[in-house]
Parts: sequence; structure tokens; C-alpha cells
Amino acid sequence: MAAAPAGPAVSFAVTKTDGGATAARAGTLTTRHGAVETPAALVCTRGGLPRHLSVDTLRGLGPGPGAVRGCHVCGLDLLTRADQGAHIAAAGGLHGYTGLDAEVLVVDPRDPVSHGLGWKQQGAAAVRVHTALGNLKLTPERYTALLAAMRPDLFVCLASDCDGAEARHINDKKKARDRVAALTTASLALAGGSPLAGAAGALVPVHGGRDGEMRAECAAWAEEVAHGGDYGGLVVGFALAGFGLGEDPADRAGLIARAVAPLSAAKLRYLVGLEGPMQVLDAIAGGVDLFDAEYAATLSEHGYAAVWPLEPPAGGAGAGQGGAAGPEKKRRKVSEREAAERTVSAADGADGLKINLWAAAHRRSGEPLVPGCGCYTCTHHSRAYVHHLLAVGEMNAEVLLEIHNTYHYMAFFAAVRAAIAGGRFGEYWEWFRELATA
Repeated sequence: MAAAPAGPAVSFAVTKTDGGATAARAGTLTTRHGAVETPAALVCTRGGLPRHLSVDTLRGLGPGPGAVRGCHVCGLDLLTRADQGAHIAAAGGLHGYTGLDAEVLVVDPRDPVSHGLGWKQQGAAAVRVHTALGNLKLTPERYTALLAAMRPDLFVCLASDCDGAEARHINDKKKARDRVAALTTASLALAGGSPLAGAAGALVPVHGGRDGEMRAECAAWAEEVAHGGDYGGLVVGFALAGFGLGEDPADRAGLIARAVAPLSAAKLRYLVGLEGPMQVLDAIAGGVDLFDAEYAATLSEHGYAAVWPLEPPAGGAGAGQGGAAGPEKKRRKVSEREAAERTVSAADGADGLKINLWAAAHRRSGEPLVPGCGCYTCTHHSRAYVHHLLAVGEMNAEVLLEIHNTYHYMAFFAAVRAAIAGGRFGEYWEWFRELATA
């Protein structure tokens, strides 16, 4: 376990900007469990652990471009018994309970998959949510007590992502804004008087639904809270909440811009709920730093492998081949029959970013998922083998796919950080847009 940093338990610093061409920036999130270079993605967990990966397998993705430094934990996902908090505390907190004692853990009441479905605001004092324990009334007191038992590195203050998302009338929007403010301030006040104050950093939710003006108002309020005397020392950044809940993708960039404009450039910006690398790049261009990596797990569960290039062709020999280490395997000659099998219909869901390993086109392919990729799956197994595992219902198919997809997604973020550091993010962003829409 990394030594605790001097000064605040959690801090964030911007290390590089895009020079004004976009709002993209690189930074370092420093915690008592090490540092995370941003922009970055957090591996999503179920019950505190990645979907199909053991702790050892997760750590086996690094060092290198595919290394995982942090995980997203839905706090409500761990509420499987009434005394769960006591069990987590007895194990030494969330890091000891999960075995992820060297990773940065971020606790969020929102699950990136369920998107807050089942959440219902109960006045200004609580939200009602569906958990493994059933329909639960969650108050700031109960949520903070769970956080205090977990002792994560970062946590998002309690608020419902769904609140106000469908509001149309201005009065309803203001009521939703006031409810979020009441829950957030209550959560911060309780956290400030608990052990969290010396061990974790808080992320203040910025709501506003699909209304740009309300987003700006909520962000201005969150900025005041972040620098207020009562909570300023606890707040590390902001959670841009309520995205991925049905807003028009064409409006998302504008909503992010309205939310980010009032926020301090020195604070971390966190966003979950986006679907895929193109949406992530758009958000990075808008100034967002930290995301969830649910996309990689979703691809794996549906039998897909991420195959998009990581660098433009001008990046040099081997560019775009999965951030690989080592030479590519020599490709064998493709027979006419095999070439015909590779002509699959658009219904298989494959595109320029992913391939469908269920497709018969791969049943005789000796190629790795991505030639030259340095992950375990690509260096040890072929597309045909993964296709076979899927066809016979073998769970190792999801394991191997999640190894590759997680590695590839982490390597993608490493390439984005390199583009920002090199002053070429704008070119990278435009190149990827052409790739994704081809």
C-alpha cells in the first residue's frame, strides 16, 4: 500500500491543458492509496469487485498502458444485509473488505448500469431506492454512516440523479434543485464531523437535468459550497450528475459546458453514464477528468471486443494496435472460404470500434482480438477460441473478453493523456470522430 501523502488526504492538480483549443486537461488525483493520472476511467464493480476479474487478474493488466488505478463502487450495491456497514468496518474499510487495498476507490450512490432506476425523492430529507434489502429509505445520516465504515478515497454526496431530469415547469426544476442542495449540504455536514474528514475527499453533485440554465445555476451553487468555510477542506471536486438519463446526445456537450463554466479549474470533474469512447472524448474536450469504465464490461457481457486503433496511422509503426507490447503475430493467408465467412451482416453489431465474437466469421480465425495487443487474452488466445467459449456457454469467454476490453479501454485513456501532453488532443479528437462515424 502506498504511503499516505503529506497534507490533505486527497488532492487534485491540473498538470497540462490543451492550450485553449478545447477545455481538455490532464491532471493528477493524489490519495492515500496512490495517484491516478487523468483523464482516467474507473473499473466498475458489483458487490465491490469487478464483474469477471479477480483482484490478481485486475492487477495483472499493468504495469503499462492497460494498468488499472481506480475502481467505481456503487455504495448501495453493498447493502445486502442490515449490518453490512459493521462487517465492512471490521475488515478495515472498503479496501480491506474487497481486497483492493492498493487501488483508489470511489463510492457513488449511482450505478452506471441501472442509471438510478428506482430512485425517488422523499422530500428534502431522504431518497427512496431499491437495494438487495428491498425498498430502502436512504437518509444522509444512513449514507454517511455507510461511508464512514467504508472509508473510500472519494465519495459522491447523496442526491438522486433522476431528480429533476424529467421536470418541465420552472417551479418543479427549482424544487428539484433545492432538494439536491439540502441533501448535499446535509451529507457534507455529517461527513465533516466523521472520520471521512481526514481520509476521503467529497464530490459535490451538479444537477440540472436537461436544462442548461438550471445546470449553470446548480454549478454556481456547487462552486460556492466547494470553497465555503464549512466544507471547503473536504471537497475535492464535482460530480456532473444526471447524464446518460435520456438527454439528447446532441445537447450533451452544451449541457456539460454550462455545468463546467462556473466551476473552479482547480477541482476534479467526474461524470458517469456515458456510452463509449466517442462520448468520453466529447466530455474530455469539455473539461471532464474522471469517468466510469462500464463500457468495457458491457462489451464483454455481450460478446464484443474493443478493436479501435489507439493512435492515428501517423503515430508510427504498430500505431493503433491496442497499445501493444511486442511484435505482431504473422498473419496466415486467408482462404476463399474464410474470406466469405468474414462477410457478416450489419446485424452482428460490429463496427469500426468493436467486433462481435459470436459471429461465425471468427470461428476459424487464428488472429488475436487485436494484433499486437499486450493483454493476456491477445497474447495467449485467438478469436476462434473466444468464439468457441461463447458458443458452448463457457464463462471464461466473459473473463477473457473483460481482460482485453478493460486493458484496451485503459490504454485508450493513456493515449488520450499522451495526446493532451503533446498538445495534439484536438487532432486526436477529430481523427477519432472520423473513425467512429466511418
